[in-house]
Amino acid sequence: LPARKAPGPAGFTAEFLRACWPTIKADFAAVFQQLYVMRARGFARLNQALLTLLPKRADASCLRDYRPISLIHLVAKTFAKVLSLRLAPKLDTLVSNNHQKAFIPGRSLHDNFVLVRQSACLLLQLGAPRVLLKLDLARAFDSLSWPFLFEVLKQYGFGDRFLEWLAILLSSASTKVMLNESPGPPIWHRQGLRQGDSMSPQVFVLAVDTLGRLFKRVAELGIIRRLHPSRSIPPISLYADDVVLFCHPQQEDIDAVKAILQLFGRASSLRVNFTKSTATLIRCDDDAVLPVVESLGCPIVAFPITYLGIPLTIRRPTTAQLLPLVDKVAGRLPTWKAWLMNRASRLALVISVLAVIPLHQMLVLVPPKKILRMLKRIQRGFLWAGRA
Repeated sequence: LPARKAPGPAGFTAEFLRACWPTIKADFAAVFQQLYVMRARGFARLNQALLTLLPKRADASCLRDYRPISLIHLVAKTFAKVLSLRLAPKLDTLVSNNHQKAFIPGRSLHDNFVLVRQSACLLLQLGAPRVLLKLDLARAFDSLSWPFLFEVLKQYGFGDRFLEWLAILLSSASTKVMLNESPGPPIWHRQGLRQGDSMSPQVFVLAVDTLGRLFKRVAELGIIRRLHPSRSIPPISLYADDVVLFCHPQQEDIDAVKAILQLFGRASSLRVNFTKSTATLIRCDDDAVLPVVESLGCPIVAFPITYLGIPLTIRRPTTAQLLPLVDKVAGRLPTWKAWLMNRASRLALVISVLAVIPLHQMLVLVPPKKILRMLKRIQRGFLWAGRA
């Protein structure tokens, strides 16, 4: 557990746990012994969280100026971490590598981006009219159905003891909202996963991986057509709740995709918000395809689109497309009092901040030389002249 994360309702952090472990280890072990034998009476008191608001700015005046933070009890955090450590080594073998890459050691967000980009480029080269759907799962972490989650875990082969531990962790959770420095009545959780919990991302990707398996199965059954008769192109890519889907632009395929997503939504409570989703056409005759794609109810946008925080385009990115990255780097400078720093301090900021911000995009994109020159100019100006 991170030592200096926000404390729980009792005011204790993981740093306290480490420092006082010789004194409290017997009590801690007794709690976990009771959980091990499924005696969870009273655990609900240790699984309560306090929801409070932290201001994002000094002059916060409306709700969007605040960030909600959930203060979880240290015992519940530790219990979730223990279950997470047991599950983590198994995720790589359980979750399909072709579909889901989030929260799994050895898999990278950038692998997802490269896979989607290569698939789009290959379809363009093959002259295959296809549609790229970037789907938005509405309030995904908050909406996941518990019966669906436990059924998925049973199908994966999880034992009864592990499922009962997870049931204790989920069913005993509640939240109290801090209002005027006083906690309100408890709000009991009945669906969804607690964000910030060590266990939540892992079981979430197991649940969402079923969507990838579902599309693979319907393709095998011929309900939707393969993307290409002779090339193996994955129809779906998942990164947590970020979903990219390729399909044919014919009405029967669009209807099948919509029906599959609705079926998955009814089973899991993870429903697609089509108004926030987008469709992008690849090698399509716009006049013939637009009415078909519009039946999905999502806006149609052209390349480049933003996927995982990176501009996705089927050609080499242009200077204009990467200018927001330059603006993001330059936007950090006005908040720094460069004239009060010596050169060593400015060098530390250049190395740890200005040079790091572009890395996320540079790992998968080949930027124009003009963009590289602009980034270097910003770094040099701040380092040598203290220009902000």
